[in-house]
This record gives sequence, C-alpha cells and structure tokens, in this order.
Amino acid sequence: MGVFYFIYVYDFCYFLLFYHFLLPNCCFRLFHFIMKKYFFLVLILISQSLVSQCWRIVSTGDVHKIAIRNDSTLWAWGLNNHGQLGDGSTTNSNYPIQIGSTNNWDTISIGHQYSLARKTDGTLWAWGLNDNGQLGDGTNIEKLVPVQIGYDNNWAKISTGANCCFAIKTDGSLWAWGYNYNGQLGNASSLDSNVPIRIGNDWKDIFGGERGNTSAIKNDGTLWVWGNNQFGQLGLGNNLSINSPVKINNSNNWKMVSGGGYHTLALKTDGTLWAWGSNYQGQYGDGTTTNKLTPKQIGTETNWKYISAGGYHSLCIKTDGTLWAMGANSIGQLGNGSTTNSKIPIQIGADNSWKTIETGYENSSALNSEGSLFAWGSNYYGTSGNGTTTDNYLPIIIPCDVNVVKENDLIKLYSLIYPNPTEDILIIKESHNYKIQRIEILDNYGSQVINIKNPTS
Repeated sequence: MGVFYFIYVYDFCYFLLFYHFLLPNCCFRLFHFIMKKYFFLVLILISQSLVSQCWRIVSTGDVHKIAIRNDSTLWAWGLNNHGQLGDGSTTNSNYPIQIGSTNNWDTISIGHQYSLARKTDGTLWAWGLNDNGQLGDGTNIEKLVPVQIGYDNNWAKISTGANCCFAIKTDGSLWAWGYNYNGQLGNASSLDSNVPIRIGNDWKDIFGGERGNTSAIKNDGTLWVWGNNQFGQLGLGNNLSINSPVKINNSNNWKMVSGGGYHTLALKTDGTLWAWGSNYQGQYGDGTTTNKLTPKQIGTETNWKYISAGGYHSLCIKTDGTLWAMGANSIGQLGNGSTTNSKIPIQIGADNSWKTIETGYENSSALNSEGSLFAWGSNYYGTSGNGTTTDNYLPIIIPCDVNVVKENDLIKLYSLIYPNPTEDILIIKESHNYKIQRIEILDNYGSQVINIKNPTS
C-alpha cells in the first residue's frame, strides 16, 4: 500500500492543522487552509535514488530541446523528423535521451529543426536539418548525429537563428552561415552559405533572431543589427531590411539582446529593460500593443538580469531571482496557469531562485540555481520532456531519471491524483516506486499558496 495525502481546502479556516496517523505501510496527513479559489497541484516527482538537480544549460527551439547536465553529457527531446535530436534516428522522444556517450559538451544553441553545440575543447558541432547549409559542413545534407564543423578549436560563443548560425572565435571574429534571404548573415549579400564566412572583428556576443533578424554586441558595448526588419525589430526607426551590420544609436552600455518572432528585447548594464519591433500581443510588457521602431525602455526598474524573447511572448529574470512573463499565452507559454495574454510583466510563482530562461515559439524553459529544469507551454511533440504530449500551463520539472517520465508510469501516477484542479478536496497516493520531493499548490492565477517539502519526512 502506498502513501495517501488528503488536502482539504476550507474557506472559513484561518489556521493550519497537521494530523499525522502512523499506520502500517501508510500515512495520512490532512492540511486545512483558507481558500475561495480553484487550486492547481504541481507535484515534483523523483525516483527514490535520484534527484532532479542535474541540469546545467538548456536551449529551447520551436519543437525540440537540447540540454547539458552537470556531468557535461548531452541530452535531447521533442520532434526529431530531421535528426535534430542527434541520436542517429528520426524518432521523436517525449523524454530526455542521451546523445552519444561523451561528456565534454560545453554550450548549445538550437534553431528550427537543427542543433549547434560547442565542446570544452573549443570545437564546433552541428546536426539536423541542413537544407540551407545551416550546419556549416559544406553540404546541404541533413545529419542524424553531431558532425564537427571544420577543424578549428577556438570557438568561444555560438547562437542560432531560425535557419542560420553564428559563432565568435576567441580572437573576437564573427562567423555566420546558413539561410540568408533577409541578409541575416551580415555579409552584404542575400546568398546562402553552407560554410562559415567572416563578419568583421571585435565582437563580444551574438544573438540570432527567430525570423531572420540578427543582433550583436561589440567589445565597446555598442549594439549592431542586421537582417529582417519587417516590423521594425532592428530598432533603426524604419522597416527596411539590411544585409550588413548597422549600429543602434550611440549607446555603449548594452549587455544582452534576444530576438523573438518579430520583436527584440535588450538589457543595458544599468539593469534597465528595452524592447522594439512587433508588440501586438503585448510582448514588450509596456501595457500597450503598439509597435515601436526604436528601442523603448520598459518601465523604470533597474533590476532586470536575464531576458529571452519567444515567438510572441517574453520572459525575464530580476536580480532577486524572480521570474516574470508577458505577451501571448494561448498555450500557457507564460506559465501562470492560464491562457490569458498579459501586456505587463506578471510574476510566475513565488520562487526567487531562477537562474536562466529560454523561450521557443510557443514554449518556455527555465533553470533554477539548484540545477532543476522546468518547462511549460506547447508540448505537442513532447518538448516539455515529461513523457507526455499534453500542453502545460504551469512550469513542470524535467527529471534527471528518464525512467521516471515514461508515459505509462505517468498515466498511473496521474490516475492517483484527483481531482486536479480542485476547490475542495485533493487526494494524492504516492507509489512505492516514486518519492514526492515537494508539493506545491497554486491558485488559478498561478500564485503559489502552499509549498510543502519532503512531506513524508
């Protein structure tokens, strides 16, 4: 017999009572709370021998994800129709699978149905769709496993657009390859290239956009843009696309840039948040749906730390570790438990340990400081990595133990959690094969109201 949890919700109690009944092989706990709203249960389930704090970095695409664990092994899940997972097949996976057996992966970036990665020895690798030469190996043939790009071992930073790649070497030179219809490679042409071509020097960081727009920061802190400018996402005050780098105004304190569907987010070194381009879903977070052709400061706060622009939504982390989201939310990509768009930043949950965030077209991922990886939003191809293809309106954890997330096991687990959502009583039965590390209960606005750690301890 397993362990049962009965969680009672009353709207007339102002206190919390714990009842512990120590019975053979089972334990009952009754929690009484004040509530007048619907509740959503978030269970963080792990195996009894493993925890879910093993992830170091994640990259989120439209339909697949790639992640590196603390041991520098490479893992992937989601759509695999062009071999973008890199496991040698074209079979989708709705839970993480290890790619190869090497443990020297350092950083990753994924585009539309292809993947790019750098190893700790400074070499560059790519796999997946290659119809525009986006793998950079001199061919237009897709690859089902990682292939090395050239023989150089001095690659420092990488970034991907929808169908093109960018990389900076340790000497500050920028290189680009792949699709170039909108001039997003920045080499003053519109011709594709299936090998890396050099785009100037003295570059510090590079950010490929989802719709053919490119942004880069130089060592002097200036911001440069090129490529598609259909909605003013280059921030130059017009809608004219360009095929070579142009500097945005005279500011020299840019810190980070992220290109979304047709909008751009940016951070300055003073902690201010800026946005431009398309805003019709409120993805700026400025309270409007008005497009801007030049950078506009969002609010007056100076404590923004990390940003990521998705298809039509945006995620941001503040210096206090809290997570904020704005824009489109039709598939739960904001992660607040609803499908309602937001034109202003809304806090997601109550945690203050968020470290990095990654947005896809209609899905999102985030890592916390403990190394736990969460995903939410569109999950049609298993991009949430939890063993199902059901969309998620709240962040769910991606366990390290792949055996935990097999679909049949999850169906059995979910059948022992009912009803969810609830407004009165929620019943949970814990299986012998799994340990519930934490129980969180959120109201219908996505705010955390209960957080119980190690309930059986």
